[in-house]
Amino acid sequence: DIINIKDDTNKRSVFCGIKKNDDNDRIHVKQFNIFIDENFDEEIREIFREIYFLFILKQYDCFVKLNDILIDKEEDTKKIYLIFKGNTVTLKKFISSDYYINLDDDNLAKWIIFQISYGLYILHSNNIIHNDIKPSNILIDEKGSIFIIDFGSSCFSNEENNSFTSLYASPEFLNNFEKRDEKYDMWSLGVIIIELLLKENEYFNYKKHNSENQL
Repeated sequence: DIINIKDDTNKRSVFCGIKKNDDNDRIHVKQFNIFIDENFDEEIREIFREIYFLFILKQYDCFVKLNDILIDKEEDTKKIYLIFKGNTVTLKKFISSDYYINLDDDNLAKWIIFQISYGLYILHSNNIIHNDIKPSNILIDEKGSIFIIDFGSSCFSNEENNSFTSLYASPEFLNNFEKRDEKYDMWSLGVIIIELLLKENEYFNYKKHNSENQL
């Protein structure tokens, strides 16, 4: 009974929907478009891997909870939807909103930073590297509680991984793919702290950004 499921042609996408007859019952949906081709088995393994990480972390409050899985079969494509419940917005949207600027509360920023740090502690204690910690992969609710999302790029410690978002990537990974460790996520956390406290920073201007300027 979910409405507003967006049909997206991208391989992966995340968006928000609502339940029928209740505009306040919001969900977040991660959509996978799986094509029946030579990469089918690999793509399925990637999805199962993400679900596995979500299963490991479900006991902790600072991670998003997987509520349901929907599968839509077509002739040459499978659409898989991971459904997450929660009346939340991304930290990226929260930082840029007038709501955050008008709060003028340093304790809130400290609380957000503490929760993200604790989430990374849990991940690293389980030998998991998130690999894509950034404000758009962190949800926040009206109480200021945060939930880390999107484990599609995650891996275990010392595994090779070629996924990163350049603005939040540590220098050693901007031009080279290497085995990841906890320090990769901690660099991303440092960038988030800067963005959270300054709210506006030329460093985060995507139009003017490139790896050389970042270094």
